[in-house]
Amino acid sequence: SFHSAKELHGQAELMPNGLYWKFQVIQMLHPTKFPAVLYWKDPLECIAMIFNYHISQLFQLHISQGV
Repeated sequence: SFHSAKELHGQAELMPNGLYWKFQVIQMLHPTKFPAVLYWKDPLECIAMIFNYHISQLFQLHISQGV
């Protein structure tokens, strides 16, 4: 929860870096008004990020409990 834009910005800065979007312009057979662009995130990078996050959280919990 936050009470000001400055506080929200500060909270956003604390979040882990996200994954980058990848993109590819698709060549169409017929002319279009705008280029067709496919955007995606690498699913393996997503899975790796999830596991790394959870492992680091478990490690911090383990350390804080003094186990």
